[in-house]
Amino acid sequence: MLATRTDLVESLCGLHATRSLDALRLTLKRELETLLPSAQSVLLFEDDANATCEWTPRGTCPFSVDAEMRAEMLANAAVTLPLSYGGERVGIVIATEECAPEHRERLDAILAHWTTAVVNRKLSERAGKLLDEYASSLQALQEGVSLFRETDRAAVGARFLDLWCKSLSTEAAAIYVFEEVGNAQSDLLLEHTIGVPEIMLESLVDEEGTWWPPSLLETGCVRLERNVHMDLGPLDKERIAPALKNIIGAPLEYHGVPCGIALAFNVSQRTVRSRTRVEGARRLAELGAALFHRLHIQEELVHARLIDNQLEIASTLQKRLIPAQAPTSSTHRFSWSSSPALHVGGDYVDLFADGEDIVLAIADVSGHGINSAMLMSSYRAGCRAQSRGGTPSSVLGGMNDVVHGEVGDTGMFLTAVHGRITSGGTKLRIASAGHNPILLWRAASGSFVEIVSSGPPLGFIPGICYDDDEYELDAGDLLFLYTDGVVEAAPPGSDDMFEMKRLQAIISKHAPDGANAVRTAVLAAVEAHAGVGMREDDVSILVVEQTQA
Repeated sequence: MLATRTDLVESLCGLHATRSLDALRLTLKRELETLLPSAQSVLLFEDDANATCEWTPRGTCPFSVDAEMRAEMLANAAVTLPLSYGGERVGIVIATEECAPEHRERLDAILAHWTTAVVNRKLSERAGKLLDEYASSLQALQEGVSLFRETDRAAVGARFLDLWCKSLSTEAAAIYVFEEVGNAQSDLLLEHTIGVPEIMLESLVDEEGTWWPPSLLETGCVRLERNVHMDLGPLDKERIAPALKNIIGAPLEYHGVPCGIALAFNVSQRTVRSRTRVEGARRLAELGAALFHRLHIQEELVHARLIDNQLEIASTLQKRLIPAQAPTSSTHRFSWSSSPALHVGGDYVDLFADGEDIVLAIADVSGHGINSAMLMSSYRAGCRAQSRGGTPSSVLGGMNDVVHGEVGDTGMFLTAVHGRITSGGTKLRIASAGHNPILLWRAASGSFVEIVSSGPPLGFIPGICYDDDEYELDAGDLLFLYTDGVVEAAPPGSDDMFEMKRLQAIISKHAPDGANAVRTAVLAAVEAHAGVGMREDDVSILVVEQTQA
């Protein structure tokens, strides 16, 4: 026995320099065999029910001690000596008899220093493991960030799956991505998988037969382990493969945007119980969601550019359908334009010669955009074909049946005006199908004649007959044809439409200056009223000026 307490403390300092838990257990074994020969075991508590046996003369240590085994060991003990660290009881020494009085001081000192050394060593090892886990997670995240430079979806998916497996130390995993990224109601599609057959993935259902993975979008990152009854969380154990021991699942979600689901199978026990590794996997899943979201945006952008290119081509082709020049006439001047609200529109403006007559046409397909443009192109071809020698009313009647057959039950229709100037250029014959009133400005009186529709828009009812109106044109008279984008133009968010009153005032003011002056003034006024570039509808105008009787 040492002479002084100082000598005792100095003799135990070496415990704190010991580099391994095995060495500490060997030191404790030697001391207990000398100071407490009746010692049966040394337990360190993990929680209220479980402990680790750090030393026993009967077997190899350490090993886990469950609640039942622990209770049995305590029941057979005659003496228990506390192990304390930081003022708290962290374990016990179980013995069958008390320590000899002459050895008690050294035994207490040995147990105090040994407990401190063991707890510190375990904390140190745990910190080292955490550091390794953080480093592994950080490396996975760094490698994941580098994927943002990759543009090929297949390559991104394969490399992300590899990172997901590495982060969780597994060789079995699967990545699902929504068919429509951002829409959790769309189908989950298997993007990539490794080490697990699809039939096993399909067996991940609960007892009600519902496929389990989508529930991760609500629960967040989840760890499932088999219990003593072989249950694996909420999954139906009758359907899942016996080889499946555990699952880590995480939603691929980025700033609230659902992108998919990541699953890992048969992860090592150390990993599945490591909060650090699981948290690292959750963060990697967030990064994966950002990757797939970026790819989705990229694909949408490519698709949008393709559509824009196609629309530009369609716009160019549609512009070529507008007359490039007016028919030759010694008694008239013409001015026309058509401006779609989008790339392509549903308005139709036309004028051409039919023998000695001049044919005028304007039409407005319901809506605007591609569908309207397609119907307009079809209408132009049919209208031009039926106009040769036909009266305005017969052309509209024939085209009504054609349009009705083309639109079917889509609900589409079009309003149209068809006119013909005959007899040396002084007689106007005109018919309207549900179109806005056409304005005939009389130079002699400075007043307007409104030419109204004689029947419904084209396409509603087959077999409709329309009527022709006839007018004599005098020098200075001006015929103004237009689509509803003119009178219905309004500022954004306002109900203040341009309307007929403003239109007539501008025509009256500029009519003496001719057709082109009127058209230019009307367009400028519409833009000023609705705002430049703010029109919501196509705007088309055709102005015919009678230069002489």
